[in-house]
Amino acid sequence: MSSAGGGMVLGLDVGSVAAKGLILDTHGRVRGRASAALAGDASAAMLQVLRKLLPELARPVLVGVTGGGKGILDGLPGAVCENDLVATTRAVGVLLPAVRGIIEIGGQQSKWIRLGPGGQMESFALNDQCAAGSGAFLEQQAGRLRLDIRELCAMAASAERAASIAGRCAVFAKSDMIHLQQKGTPMPEIAYGLCVALVRNYRATLLRGSELARPCVLLGGGALNPGLVRAAREVLGLSGEDLLETPEPQFLGAYGVALAATERGSAVAAAAILRIVERRAAGMEEIGMSLQPLPVIAADARPVPETRGDREVRAYLGVDVGSVSTDLCLLSPNGEVLDGIYLRTRGDPVGVLREGLDILRERTGGNLQVLGTGTTGSGRHLAGMLLAADVVKNEITCQLLGARHVLPEVDTILEIGGQDSKYVSVRDGRISDFVMNKICAAGTGSFLEEQGESLGVSILDEFADRALRGTAPTDLGSQCTVFMESEVVRARQRRTPLPDILAGLAYSVARNYLERVVAGRPIGSRVVFQGGVASNRAVVAAFEALLGRPITVHPQNRLSGAIGAALAARDVIAGRPSSFRGLAAVESAQVDRFECRKCANRCQVGRVHAGGGVACFGDICERYSVRDGSAVTSGQPDLVREVEERLESYAGGEPRTGTAGIPRSSMMYDLFPFWATFLRRLGFRVVLPG
Repeated sequence: MSSAGGGMVLGLDVGSVAAKGLILDTHGRVRGRASAALAGDASAAMLQVLRKLLPELARPVLVGVTGGGKGILDGLPGAVCENDLVATTRAVGVLLPAVRGIIEIGGQQSKWIRLGPGGQMESFALNDQCAAGSGAFLEQQAGRLRLDIRELCAMAASAERAASIAGRCAVFAKSDMIHLQQKGTPMPEIAYGLCVALVRNYRATLLRGSELARPCVLLGGGALNPGLVRAAREVLGLSGEDLLETPEPQFLGAYGVALAATERGSAVAAAAILRIVERRAAGMEEIGMSLQPLPVIAADARPVPETRGDREVRAYLGVDVGSVSTDLCLLSPNGEVLDGIYLRTRGDPVGVLREGLDILRERTGGNLQVLGTGTTGSGRHLAGMLLAADVVKNEITCQLLGARHVLPEVDTILEIGGQDSKYVSVRDGRISDFVMNKICAAGTGSFLEEQGESLGVSILDEFADRALRGTAPTDLGSQCTVFMESEVVRARQRRTPLPDILAGLAYSVARNYLERVVAGRPIGSRVVFQGGVASNRAVVAAFEALLGRPITVHPQNRLSGAIGAALAARDVIAGRPSSFRGLAAVESAQVDRFECRKCANRCQVGRVHAGGGVACFGDICERYSVRDGSAVTSGQPDLVREVEERLESYAGGEPRTGTAGIPRSSMMYDLFPFWATFLRRLGFRVVLPG
């Protein structure tokens, strides 16, 4: 080691939420350490760390830097820059040579590193742009619970058990927490449930079924959370000897790059280090790209019609039961919208359906004659069973019918709801392509509403008006809701005007939708925008700015799915009597819940019993609710289930030669009768996965 600075070495790690620094002596012993939160300014945080560590170093030092902000020292002669994976691996190899697996949970990035017998990196995995497996997820949820992160950690460590919470998305986790609080679940159980959800997501997205190399070490800021350590042991099945802990685990990256500096660095004057970081910090106010102002969109009040109880109402009933809202629509035989109701689902579709039907009963004065009923949305089978609906249709079909009702020549449908987004490409009045978001909620209404609340702006009354007044919308990116929330915080710290932040949020929703949902698919010239978010003129303006063309907003955008369901019922009825049970049909329904453990989401699935049938709701992938379709098809054959039963009948056989498994996917499943017969003739027992 060089004798510069008395043999002192400076290691810096500039991560996503904090800057960390260590001073090592000639023997590799730590002589000083410091950290500072980024708070939106990595250079200023590094400057704080340096001012704590460098005053005692009058002579030059060796310096190494790692982490996402290592570029701050670009141009500093003698400084060693190293990848954070390499730096962490180097530190673990020296301090913990027996370790074979590194679990690192940082503020916005999580890592898995597998080490070989010599301590060399064999493989690694990083989280993507989702924050659900990182510390920022816990920080955000703690804020929603009005807890300091340290309070949440302490509660989680002492909880009797873990509440079941979806960890795949921060927005979905919020919905689960609200439901748990309404049930009176103890706060410590919710806190520990969040830690368990985070580790489950880590396992699903980084380990991806691979076996853990043991022993492991838990690093990063997450290792300071006793609740998270407990969850890691429980979820990953790690005993005391399998999971090692190290003091101050957030500093290992800085330690590793300091070791690299001893090998490859050359002496740098402390004043030179301070000077370059001070210049970078002084220029931070200029960082923050802006976008073009949103085009002005005229206010377009679209009141939802209501019926009157002084005359008989003959109409088709459309019901759209979604994750955030439940919508009901009465459609006259000639296609006129007579009444519409938009209600929050609040995790209770049965109760909200009762409420909606009661409102219709009151508005029509009991003079409603339902000619036919159609249901759609994620709870379509549930509503179909309760109402004995004449038709149960998927959301894509009903959104198409609703769009064609106002623009028959539509070629592209953009639909954004509370937690779901849909894209439909239309050719000759039929669906030619479609896609839905199923995981990330960053391009949905829940994200926009939540950000509006955090800024003290009503999403209904103020958001659009103020966003359209922005002169230089701030670029917040198009990523996870948690990361965009961090960008909002940084923009506020830079004193960005509120209208520019709101306009930036509108752009973020539109960009996220176009980049993650549409993902390069064609967008035509006759575009219809519908769903609850289409009520926000700022988002409409953002779409028009990004697409470079005007778009048509559905005049009853919140009811588009319900209108489509009513139209589907009208098409199916064709003059025959409706099977509708009446407005009091849901009064006798009983509900229980169970937890699905098929994936990391851990959905709380509701199960409704009514009229001799059973229907489920609340499963994101619709594993259970779609299977309920046979119970609500009013005697119509379930051709999909019949095909599955016929295919499955080919499985079995005697295992004279052995057992062969065939996946339920692609051509192997399509040609299952051939493969099953072929293998059974060879003496194999043929099995299908669950």
